[in-house]
Amino acid sequence: MINTVELKNAAKELMISQLPIAERDDIIYRAIELAVVEIYKRFNLSIKFAKLLVEQDNHLYTLDVPDFAQLITLQNSKGEELIPLNTVDDAYYDYKLLNFNQVYIKEPKNETLDYIYKASAPTIYKDLSD
Repeated sequence: MINTVELKNAAKELMISQLPIAERDDIIYRAIELAVVEIYKRFNLSIKFAKLLVEQDNHLYTLDVPDFAQLITLQNSKGEELIPLNTVDDAYYDYKLLNFNQVYIKEPKNETLDYIYKASAPTIYKDLSD
């Protein structure tokens, strides 16, 4: 968790403190939250991996870790990357992304896949002891 007291003090020391609106803490927290989200979108600050248990009879899977933001790649147990569908008319692919967290596996096998993903930005909470 991010220490909001330190963030608040740092923000007040910067130009934000020059703004009359910055006297309201909630505005400062929202500005910091937006900045953190933008930084996480632009840079790979939090790359994580999780396991996906694939069953032979099931083609559709949801990548349901709580902090999931974007799929980077799927790998089999040998560490080989599966091939994503890049264009609609691709003939050879292993999986396609249906939406941001749903994957269609073309030829599922009973195996465990690793998926590497970009995690979402942390949430900034106001320290209630302020």
